[in-house]
Amino acid sequence: MRRKSFDFIGKFLIFFILLLTLFGAAAQAEDYLIFVNNREFLGDIFFKGDVVFLECQWLPHVFKDQDLKIDNYACELLLDGKNIKCIKGGGGKLFVSGQALASSFGGKYKNNRETKTVDIYTFGEKKRAIKASAFRLNMGPESAKIDIVATSSPLPPTASRVVYTMKNLGISVEEYPLKVVFDDASKFSRGKDSQGYFQMGFSGKKLIKCEVHILNNLPEDAKTWAIAHELGHLWYFMNGCVYTDQYHSEGFAEWVGYKVCTTLGYGNEATMRTYNIVPVYGEGLRYYLDLESKYFQNGVLQYVRGNFKPPQ
Repeated sequence: MRRKSFDFIGKFLIFFILLLTLFGAAAQAEDYLIFVNNREFLGDIFFKGDVVFLECQWLPHVFKDQDLKIDNYACELLLDGKNIKCIKGGGGKLFVSGQALASSFGGKYKNNRETKTVDIYTFGEKKRAIKASAFRLNMGPESAKIDIVATSSPLPPTASRVVYTMKNLGISVEEYPLKVVFDDASKFSRGKDSQGYFQMGFSGKKLIKCEVHILNNLPEDAKTWAIAHELGHLWYFMNGCVYTDQYHSEGFAEWVGYKVCTTLGYGNEATMRTYNIVPVYGEGLRYYLDLESKYFQNGVLQYVRGNFKPPQ
């Protein structure tokens, strides 16, 4: 009788531990932001330890220009000629390990627990550095400059104010072929919490398109912030982004939004953004504000260009 009681207690404890593990993995997944080649992954995910598993059916949104096939029967993914084994999850969905995805192409997998982000790259360090530096206008003498061959479209008043303010702040983007589009929510194809995004188009080394898309039902202060944030990304990529992780790129864009909003009298919007609970945004912004408080605005701009490193 006593043995049966112990067996029951043992089975109950095992079940309870498994339940806690599953609950912990689900909670961890909800807290994290996942980026594949600097694009946010919005499909289903789950964790096994530090490794994230990505829903295969959502991968075409990330690998838009690559040869991608999903074989449910063989339980594998074929990406640019490479076979990557998958596993089946809830509802019969296929999931692929982010770590396996990166290693198959000699890329990089980074789980940053402090910022609660996972960065997955399917190309190596050298190619990643080339991808980042390829957007710079102020490249060294050994690198060809990008030609700007298109002209800006007439900008809406809010966007014009943002561009003018950024120029006065020394973060000018007016030389780029800008087009700002306000989209209805029904046409907004990004994540449900997203307020904007920007797209760039190239023909060889010629920049032919630079579009910013913003939700049109935002109040004026939030709309101002969203435009400044997306144009901050543009400036970051075109002027020497040496830090390719999301913490730096999103933090810098948030900092630009903060600078523009405080200049235009939207201080409440700017202050609110410093409390963003998503680490790459809130902590990223606070990092750049702290950097500016110590080394001024020029120090921030030199930092993102790789010309200055604060003392440890």
